[in-house]
Amino acid sequence: MLVLNKIIGNSTDQGVAEQLHDLNHHGVVEHLVLNKDDVLRHRLRMKTDKGTECAIQLSRNEMLSNGAVLLLEDKKAIVVQMAKVEYLCLRPTSVAAALEVGYFCGNMHWKVDFEGDILRIMLNGPKERYIERIFHFISDVKVELVHE
Repeated sequence: MLVLNKIIGNSTDQGVAEQLHDLNHHGVVEHLVLNKDDVLRHRLRMKTDKGTECAIQLSRNEMLSNGAVLLLEDKKAIVVQMAKVEYLCLRPTSVAAALEVGYFCGNMHWKVDFEGDILRIMLNGPKERYIERIFHFISDVKVELVHE
C-alpha cells in the first residue's frame, strides 16, 4: 500500500502541470476519485482508477481538492479528481415561493447554490427522493423543474 502524506501541489501549477503532461503521455498518471465528503477527511484508504491501493494521511492544515497532486515521481503520479456532482435545478415562480423553498431546503440541510434565478440542490442520493420531498412545491406551481 502506498502511503501519501502530503500535497505536492496542484495540477494547474505551472511546473507540476508540465510534469503531469509528460507523464500522461506515458499513461502513468493515476486518479483518486473523491466525493465532496472525502475531501473533508485527512485520513482515508482507497484505490486509484488504475488499482493502486493508497492510504492518505494528511496533517490537519492540508485540505484535499480537485487537482491536488499527492505523488509526482519520474514514472508515476497520483492526482485527486472530484466525482461529478449532480444537481436538482428549480426555478421559483415568485419571490414568496423562492423564500419558502429556500427555507424548506435549509431545514432539510440540503447544500444549494444559485445560478441566476435557479436554485441548484446538490444531490446526495437518488433525484427521485428529492423530487418526492419537494413535490408539494411542484404541484402548487411554486417551483418548476429546470433540466440542465
